[in-house]
Formats: sequence, structure tokens, C-alpha cells
Amino acid sequence: MQKRFSALVMASAFTVLSASNVYAAPECKGESLTPDSQFTLMEDQVLDKKTELVWKRCAEGMSWNDGACAGEAAQLTYEEAIARYDEDGSGWRLPDSDELMGLRAGRAYASGCIHPALNTTAFPGEEQVGGYWSSTPSYMSGAATSVDFRNGAPSDGTQRSKPLRIRLVKNQ
Repeated sequence: MQKRFSALVMASAFTVLSASNVYAAPECKGESLTPDSQFTLMEDQVLDKKTELVWKRCAEGMSWNDGACAGEAAQLTYEEAIARYDEDGSGWRLPDSDELMGLRAGRAYASGCIHPALNTTAFPGEEQVGGYWSSTPSYMSGAATSVDFRNGAPSDGTQRSKPLRIRLVKNQ
């Protein structure tokens, strides 16, 4: 009995640990706000036909490899992100809050997609992680705007010292 219980506990722990590295497909409660038809896929970039913006398909720190994002996403504070990704002549930049929120496949606690609240055809390999920085500062002291793509929730009260992911954008 003891061996059977131990085996069950070990199997459960392995399942939980293995699942933490699995990329999620979105759970949709209704029609996505960003259907596949909105995007033109271009290898490691994607054109949003609605906004005419070009996005990197992978979070910064990750690389495009065989149709998916590989590696570890960089997480930076707001100041680090602004300093590193201020427009440098290449055209790539940190998106403003409206641009970043335009990627949401759903809205927090409403119809649309969650877990992640991001189109996974355009942006494959999104794990259920927290927020992405925008370039938009907050009206609150020491805060800036971010978007959490687990549930589509924007926040303009995210502390600037908190490390978050970065997704770069440029005009077409």
C-alpha cells in the first residue's frame, strides 16, 4: 500500500512539473478578438493587417526556430526596457499600451480567449506567464502600463521595478 501511494504521489508531481513547461492553446469562450485572418505570417514576424504594424513573433530573448519560439524570454524592468528598446534606427521599438492591447485575443473575465489571451497562430509558444511592458508611463508614481496575456488584463499600475517580458513592434 505504501509503495502504491508513493508511486501515485511521484506520478502526480511529475505530471504537474511536466505541465508547467507545456505551451498552452487558448481557451476561447467566444469569438477571438484577433482571428487568424487578421495576421499575415512572415517567418519570425507577423503583420497585423488591422493596424498595419509588424510584430516580432517571439518575446525578446527568444529566437524563431523551425516554426516556433525557442529559448528563454528576457524579463526587464520598465527603465531597462525603455533604455534598451527606444527606437534606435532599426525601427523596432517598445509598443505603446494601445498597440499592445490590440494584440489581445480576449478581454479579462469576458468573452474571448484566455490562457493565453493572445492569438497562438500569430504568436506560437506563449506560455501562461504574466505581463508585457508597453512604453506608456502611468499616471501613478513609479508605475507604467503592461498587459497580462494570460487573461488579457491591462494594468497601468505595474511597478516599474517589476521584471516583465518585451514584445517589439515597428511600423510597416
